[in-house]
Amino acid sequence: MQAKPELVFFFVPIGLVVSNGLMNLVTAVLVENALENAEQEKELERLQLKNKVKGALPAMVEIFRVLDKDHSGHISREEIEHVPLDILPGKLLESISISSMADLFELLDVDGTGSLTQGEFVEGLLNLALLDVPVWTLQSLRLLGSLRDAQTEMQEDIKSLKRRV
Repeated sequence: MQAKPELVFFFVPIGLVVSNGLMNLVTAVLVENALENAEQEKELERLQLKNKVKGALPAMVEIFRVLDKDHSGHISREEIEHVPLDILPGKLLESISISSMADLFELLDVDGTGSLTQGEFVEGLLNLALLDVPVWTLQSLRLLGSLRDAQTEMQEDIKSLKRRV
């Protein structure tokens, strides 16, 4: 250094760049490990949810069969109205606030047909119990369905008016 002091201008920047590069490499390794751990946790949660669904599915299908008194493959509001709430799993009753099976029917009848198929019933209960889907999401879906029906009806009315004119 004493022989050529101008070399300080060469080696100090190199030292700074190398140390900064090493710091960036260490940070990159840490971030990569964190992302890998997060992905593994997400996969584990997915597997646990899948196992819960597999365990709950037969019970939900059995509840549907009990409620479908006429064995039509559909549950009507009349079939479900007078059934006590205790037929449903306790975890489901904890996750939603309903006062009667008629309220549950209203939540699950997203398409507004007045009846529930086994698929609608089971999927709706699983969404409420296991997937923590908020009630307002189901209600929003129901409103969207009724808007779709209203739009379809208006389109048909417009077509019939065009034919008359």
